[in-house]
Order: sequence, then structure tokens, then C-alpha cells
Amino acid sequence: MSNGGGIQVLFSNLTIDRTTISSNSADSGGGIFSASSTLTVRNSTISGNSAVDGGGIYTTDFEGPGVLNIINSTISGNSATGNGGGIYNSRSTGQILFSTISNNSAQFGGGLYSNDGESGNTNTIRVQNSIVAGNQATEDSSSSEVANIGSGGFVSGGNNLVGQNGTVGGFPTIASDIILTRPIGEVLGPLADNGGPTQTQALLAGSPAIDAGTPVDGITTDQRGESRPQGNAPDIGAFEVQPSPSPSPSPSRSPDDQSPTS
Repeated sequence: MSNGGGIQVLFSNLTIDRTTISSNSADSGGGIFSASSTLTVRNSTISGNSAVDGGGIYTTDFEGPGVLNIINSTISGNSATGNGGGIYNSRSTGQILFSTISNNSAQFGGGLYSNDGESGNTNTIRVQNSIVAGNQATEDSSSSEVANIGSGGFVSGGNNLVGQNGTVGGFPTIASDIILTRPIGEVLGPLADNGGPTQTQALLAGSPAIDAGTPVDGITTDQRGESRPQGNAPDIGAFEVQPSPSPSPSPSRSPDDQSPTS
């Protein structure tokens, strides 16, 4: 049995920054397998990986505490034949901030899947200012975005864009979260080179994620390194929309310009 097709982290600390982890496969954690470790993913893209569980990332406490932090990152196009197309969490804690989790697929928990293990465990990963939308679950469409099994799992820290066509599954939304009621393709572009060292998914014009986030201390750029916020508030997800440049004014003729006109 193989764990961690791209990276395996055991009883250690690892920070991944401005990196792409793509096209790997394993039984658990197609992109990354992290056990009893502190894994931090910043400004990075995890895409096109596959596994039985945890197509993009598999994190677990195993024989000691596990922590997962994802900041300004994109998890897209990963798949699991079992659970957790984007992320599979088993009893780890942590946070997901300003990240985009979309276009992942699994039988259960197309975007995020949490198996909290023994009854009474309440370990949680807090999701804030992030997009969890446009994922698919082949066996249970209600778990397309999030499946929380047990008493802990993924919880909202607010200002997330969640769901597709009103379906959010097992994610406990709060008042500041936005439930997407439009097809994902109308508000979020495909994974592409939008500048910066890694591919991202751009927010399209009219996306409800624009100017809908809330500031977080220490996070002043998006995944590409562009400053945020650009508007009245930061955008939700890993991509901050840049304002369109103002058109240059037409040159005016000075009073001394006596050129004849025809």
C-alpha cells in the first residue's frame, strides 16, 4: 500500500510554498500524505492527482497530533475512487484560508471529506474566505462539496463561497457564507496561467466572491503575489481580481495648434 504519490510527511513539519504538485497517484494522498505532522501549503497548486482516499491531500493524526494549514492555494481537478477528492481529513486540526477548492471528485466528499474517527473527537479544520464549490460526489450528490463523518470535521470561519446550485452538503455554513446558486462555470474560470508561479482559477466578472471576504492579519497578497484587497474588501478564494485600467484620455488640441482641418 502506498501513501503520498507526490510527497509523504511523517512525524515532521513541512511548508510548501509557490509549488505545483500534479499528476501523482497513491492509495492514500495522491498529491500529499501527512501523518502526525504539521503541513502548511501556501501559494501553491495541487491538481490532477488521484488516490483511493484523498486525491489531493490525505491528513491524519496517526500516532500523534496532525495539523493542516492551507493558505492562498488552489486544489483543483483531483479525484478519489473512495472519499475526499480534494482533501481527506482524519482527526487533524488546522485552517483553510483564502483558498479555492473546485473541480475535484470522489464517491463521497468531492471537495472535502472528514472522518473524525472515534465518537467524541471534535478535531476541526476551520475554513474561511475560501471557495468550496463545483466539486462532485458520484455516490451521494449531497456530499459534492463537503462530507463530515463524526462529531468534528470541517467548520466555517465565515465568508466562504460554498456549493453549486444551492447544494452545500455537510458543511455547516454561517450567516456570512455565500451559497452559490449559479453554475460554477459562470463565476470561476478553469485552472490556467493567470500570472504568478503557479496556475490559478480566476474569478469571472460578476462572481459573488469579489469583495466578499474579510481581512486576515498577515495575508496581504493572493496566490500569485498580487496585493489584496484591490476593492473595498478582499476577494474570496486564492485569486484577487485586479481592477481594469482606466482608459487614457484623448489628447486635446492646444490654443496654439492652428493646423488646418479638411
